[in-house]
Amino acid sequence: MRFIQRGEKKLEVHNNKTFIPVLSFTVCLGLILAGLTLFLRPEIHIKAIGIAICATGAAVFIWVLYKVSGYRYLVFTIPEETLIERNITGTWNKTLETGGISNIEIKVDVAEDLSALYSVIINYVSGKQYIMEHTDNDYQAESVADILCFFFDKPLLRKMPNKPDQEIDPDSLNKSMYNTLREKYPQGIPRKDPPPYDFLLVEKARFRTLLKLISPPRSLVFHSAKYIAVLFLVILAFMALFTPRYTIVGVGLFIAGVVYFLLMKAIESGNFEEIIITPEELRYHYHHPTSEVKYVVPLEEVKQVKILQQSGYRLKIFDCFKKKDPLSEPEDQQEDVEIYILTERAVIGIESCLNRDMAEYMKHLVENSVYVMSQKSERERRDDME
Repeated sequence: MRFIQRGEKKLEVHNNKTFIPVLSFTVCLGLILAGLTLFLRPEIHIKAIGIAICATGAAVFIWVLYKVSGYRYLVFTIPEETLIERNITGTWNKTLETGGISNIEIKVDVAEDLSALYSVIINYVSGKQYIMEHTDNDYQAESVADILCFFFDKPLLRKMPNKPDQEIDPDSLNKSMYNTLREKYPQGIPRKDPPPYDFLLVEKARFRTLLKLISPPRSLVFHSAKYIAVLFLVILAFMALFTPRYTIVGVGLFIAGVVYFLLMKAIESGNFEEIIITPEELRYHYHHPTSEVKYVVPLEEVKQVKILQQSGYRLKIFDCFKKKDPLSEPEDQQEDVEIYILTERAVIGIESCLNRDMAEYMKHLVENSVYVMSQKSERERRDDME
């Protein structure tokens, strides 16, 4: 499950996974350019081959478009609580439900092997139900339900076999994180050592904690620029071989591709996500070419930190020659998860790729910083009163 808050009144919910085949799109573009190059030859049979290659490239493009457009996700808007189903390409936009949401439901069923299965359901006043999550992980189900309850400010209904239904008022979930942690850890939060690999920069001062993630996922534009630069080099060689009089065009394309790649590399080298926690507030800043997100939330409005298994769309890339440094980047083979900080004003999602160990450590740092800074804030208020 993946949540993306677009402004204050719109929440995207991605409850399945798809991949955008960047390499396949580059291949289709290469086939079309190669076909056009052959079409410039005077021979009729060479022109026919060029047309056939262009048609093949167009077929690959249609396949890529079909794969991408087949991925659909849900969009909620408030205060009308309308549910819309969309896709990435914008060719599908269907309103599923308009009207009030009555509650968020966690339904527990028993599988054939007697294990528990959890379904997170949104119940509308009209009687319609939409299953948002179906998992055997109780923590995953609870986290998804909590995020939905926070965003819509609705009660949580628990249904378990052979037990009466239990309804939890949303006000009971709105206790500040500081008060929750103080009840759980009256002597302070236990220390947690960082994992052996780390792409998180931590800077602590007396009245500030800075958590900076330096490895957010690259954008679609960057990966496309990387492949286009290589593609234009191949097209340059292809033109020099089959249409020598148009070689200068190939040189121009290659230079443009290299400049474009270097420009995108320079822009994305400054990508980061950071959280700054002070006694007064929590500040979140996401700097990325695809978006620039900034949140400033008073510390008492920070409610919970949740970890969810990642879903949503991802880029399918080809990096067989790339050497990864395990000390600076997360391991791909580890399960990808995301962290969400629940506040009264926003559902703040950490978009950097995290594995479970790093996510647990990140959660610990956020909770500990909120705990410590809240204590400093309370001491300052007491000093002011005295």
